Amino acid sequence: MMRAALYTRVSTELQEKEKTIQSQLAAIAQYADEHGFHTTAALTYTDEGYSGSHVDRPALDELRDHAREGRFDVVVVLCPDRLARKYAYQVL
Repeated sequence: MMRAALYTRVSTELQEKEKTIQSQLAAIAQYADEHGFHTTAALTYTDEGYSGSHVDRPALDELRDHAREGRFDVVVVLCPDRLARKYAYQVL
């Protein structure tokens, strides 16, 4: 079974109030489950209040560190702009 990291991000206070972190997490957790990926709380990364135009975010930094360490096989996000707004940053 492949280990999946789940990454969510909201950048505005309005998004935080609308519970979009929870809705993103529910959607990507369901996707992971449907595709047979193994998920854990330790492999769930959330950045609240951080712009996608910056790649230096606490949870994203931790996700990259854990990727280098081989802690998971795939990353599941709602859409690529949760990682970064610019495509060049997404592939990093």
